[in-house]
Amino acid sequence: SFFLIDNSDQIGTQAVNEGQIPTIIQNAGRSVVYGWDVYTQLDLVGMADTFWNKDAAVAAKGSKTASKSWVDRYGSLSAFTALTLQTGARVGTLIDHAKNVVTSRFANDGDRVVTASEDGTAAVLDARDSSLLCRVELGAPACAAALSPDGTRLATLTVGGHEARLWSVPEGKQLVGIGAVPEGWSTVLFTIDGKSVILAGSGHHVQRYSLAGELQQSFDIDVHIGSAALDRSGRKLLLCSDDPQTPVAQVFDLADGKLLVRCSSHHGTLLGGVLSPDGSHAMTTAKDRTVLVWPTDPVATARALPPREFSPADRRKLSLPPLRSAPPK
Repeated sequence: SFFLIDNSDQIGTQAVNEGQIPTIIQNAGRSVVYGWDVYTQLDLVGMADTFWNKDAAVAAKGSKTASKSWVDRYGSLSAFTALTLQTGARVGTLIDHAKNVVTSRFANDGDRVVTASEDGTAAVLDARDSSLLCRVELGAPACAAALSPDGTRLATLTVGGHEARLWSVPEGKQLVGIGAVPEGWSTVLFTIDGKSVILAGSGHHVQRYSLAGELQQSFDIDVHIGSAALDRSGRKLLLCSDDPQTPVAQVFDLADGKLLVRCSSHHGTLLGGVLSPDGSHAMTTAKDRTVLVWPTDPVATARALPPREFSPADRRKLSLPPLRSAPPK
């Protein structure tokens, strides 16, 4: 249920598909995507790409992985590239952006992709045939974007923007501004039912809004949040700090906002995190060059383990007295 990977290069981000396979993209040098089996810790596939990648997404079906590249010093265009997860074969380049791509995410069906770029645009694409379904002009560099589960709504955030904007797909019409705050948001995602939007990153605020812009829920957070993720059922919310002084990840119950577990095992700024489809485990990456997989209910995980007697070493660690071989006289 837990393992740690120490790579020679800083890790960018990761995703978990239905088969519990983390996909990791290194952030330095020529990028390589690694597939790892969570339980056996075996390297399943290494996929080399010609781009310098910064982020990745895995389709819910586990059949595609999407890599995001950024502008290199020669000025080539940033592109969104789809690869098959099993073999690493390139499906195709879906769109070119004029500047860095900051978001690439699959919709729930795995057939549509949302991208957002520092060139001030966001797009929704068909991953099957590379066709453009919708493109919107944001007027400022994008910092995040999300596509609703049914693919009819696009939420975007811009650098320095004070609210999220909701767009219709495929019309590309701006519908409403959500969550206006003095400080801009950095993370946006739709709930699994598509009826609300979660915003994070404005100060210590994490809030949930209806699609009409009404505040529905606030979470009690004591750190600045850089990334967020939901499990497939939509019951658990993972929030990752981007504060180098407080690198913590927290899992909340989305229904009542209760904190379930807090992980502070990283020793560097968190770069991202995801939840397994059933929400039983979280995976986080950080600038300490590690990937951690950890249970979201440690008590239930411990209870499921077969019981055993404490060894002498265990008893010493727990400051317990040694076992007596015979009862005292």
